[in-house]
Amino acid sequence: MQFSNRIAIPQLFVSDAAADKLRDEAQKLPGWNLCGEQGQILRLLICGGLFPLRGYMSQAEAQAVAATGTLPGGHVWPCPITLRITPDFSAGVEPGQDIALWLDGQVVAILSVTDSWVMDGELHLGGRIKGLPMGDGTTTPNNLRAIWDRIGADRVVAGSDLRDLPADAPAILMTDAGRIPATLPGLVQGFALPHFDAQDRPMMRAIIARNAGATHLAAKDAAGIADALADLGLSVHGQS
Repeated sequence: MQFSNRIAIPQLFVSDAAADKLRDEAQKLPGWNLCGEQGQILRLLICGGLFPLRGYMSQAEAQAVAATGTLPGGHVWPCPITLRITPDFSAGVEPGQDIALWLDGQVVAILSVTDSWVMDGELHLGGRIKGLPMGDGTTTPNNLRAIWDRIGADRVVAGSDLRDLPADAPAILMTDAGRIPATLPGLVQGFALPHFDAQDRPMMRAIIARNAGATHLAAKDAAGIADALADLGLSVHGQS
């Protein structure tokens, strides 16, 4: 499957006018306070980093991913992306209801719940997301795609180690926020990844890299997933 790395991808942000209305509505809705990891995942969802997801996975999607490693539509996906909640909170939430998602004291999204179920002993919610503008300088996939478009970059290499990236060509360093240097060489851009389990991290990095406009993945990061990269429109750096 081929993807253009220089065209904007869908995001889940609402307009500024709609955001003001949603902030008012959020005060009347049940609210879930996101932990740090949940906040990072939600931000990725909203800004298109987890495209083609339009929110948290439904029960059917999550079960398909857990069983087959693909979404029902055939997209490669290594792990369910859902909102895990507590039993106390779940008692007041049911499908068809909206809930406000809060992070650091501010509402960041409205979740329209479509599914509520138990998986692996934990309670999960699925549903569509309406995201409020971040306005905090967060780097998004479309920020990077705009850079690649501006400089005419048809080849962009992504990887987790700066030593594996070309310093004189467009590239994305994708790793934990604390490991991204304040200053990066040449045309290298940084993109912080949230925590994923070790077995899921390589493929999630590849998916997010594709969404951020990468066309190639560093060979070290492609180890073990090279066969799946073609489905993402990615090649292995150094091989093509």
